[in-house]
Amino acid sequence: MFKMLRSIFSKGIEVLLLEMLVAGRRAGIETDLWNDISEFMNSKPFEDIASNWVLSHAIAHVRRFHEMVQVEETLVELGINPTVTNGITKYFKKSIELDMNKKFQAKPDHILTVIEFIEKNT
Repeated sequence: MFKMLRSIFSKGIEVLLLEMLVAGRRAGIETDLWNDISEFMNSKPFEDIASNWVLSHAIAHVRRFHEMVQVEETLVELGINPTVTNGITKYFKKSIELDMNKKFQAKPDHILTVIEFIEKNT
């Protein structure tokens, strides 16, 4: 069970990177994207980055949904089928449908607060 669930992360990141880098190559910026992502991921411990993503999801999911709709449009313009990106957009939309804004007026203090809310409401 552990290995299967952990694969969501490892295989998901793998394919997300590939989708981004193929699009970056079509746009002529794959090296810049790679360098920017590498620098960002090396700038802080992964735990800090990942927990911030989970915590800020609670209050930023609406804005991020709209950004991802624009990202999908950009990928289509580049001739890329936004397979992974579409799944991301759907997840943000699901968070909107859960009315997370009603529960979270400010960034939560702990990731379990966000995880428990999503788990109980899906």
